[in-house]
Amino acid sequence: LLPETSENFRLLCSGDAPSGASYAQSTFARRVVKGVGLLGGALPDAPGGSRSAFADRPLFADEGFFVPHAEPGLLTMASSGVDGNGSQFYVTIEPAPHLDGRCVAFGRLVEGLDVVRHLHDSLYTQRGVPVEKVVVEACGVVDG
Repeated sequence: LLPETSENFRLLCSGDAPSGASYAQSTFARRVVKGVGLLGGALPDAPGGSRSAFADRPLFADEGFFVPHAEPGLLTMASSGVDGNGSQFYVTIEPAPHLDGRCVAFGRLVEGLDVVRHLHDSLYTQRGVPVEKVVVEACGVVDG
């Protein structure tokens, strides 16, 4: 349904991105957005914290807004504007219809929503920014 967006996420997870970018050592909870979820995927070496997996372009286009933000556990690109997708993404904890037409939803959590909700509800923040970092130590791709 959204091959470029999905491939960008897969490459960043696997560490095989042509751009050299990876979610390993990235900030998972860059922001806690109350009532929406967590903003993750901030890369430590990327300008503004976001960089696509593709070597020829730091950001890529919106592929389409086919999946509505109608349920918890969605993976959705955190766009910096029209066609401004890089590495940052939201994991929703409840429906977020205000993201429809603005952010590309491209996947669903298979498990772990309880962990995302726990972080959302328990991280101490100042204006939505966690006081303590939540870092992705390692990541990869699961077959199946």
